[in-house]
Amino acid sequence: MTQFSRKAELRLSSIVAAGHPPIIHSIALKAGWAGIEAGVPLHVTTDGADLWDGEASVPVTPGVDAAPATVALPMMGIALNTPQAGDGSVLALLHGCYRADAVTVGGQGLTQAQALTLMAAGLYPEDSWGG
Repeated sequence: MTQFSRKAELRLSSIVAAGHPPIIHSIALKAGWAGIEAGVPLHVTTDGADLWDGEASVPVTPGVDAAPATVALPMMGIALNTPQAGDGSVLALLHGCYRADAVTVGGQGLTQAQALTLMAAGLYPEDSWGG
């Protein structure tokens, strides 16, 4: 059951950048999730969100691209909070600008290929829109 009474402080400005209106959603976590913390890219499917391994060739569904109903393509997101034990979801930036210095894969900054993969998914580094 979701706990609506729990309070969590979020400083969205530490990850979300200006320049493009953000789309933020609470995304269910996949069973057995691990390693998700604020600022890490997520691989989002119909099963929920999981940590992205940084593989730049992951197929993504760009913003409004319509896929046939029989095809379930994954999306990308960036975690905005660090889920706690027992949490069933994570807040994620699904579209908009992020602070490039705040997003990491495996504790390292993004490579150009990883940044391009995120851009294909509608997630742009802060300087893309003059932010």
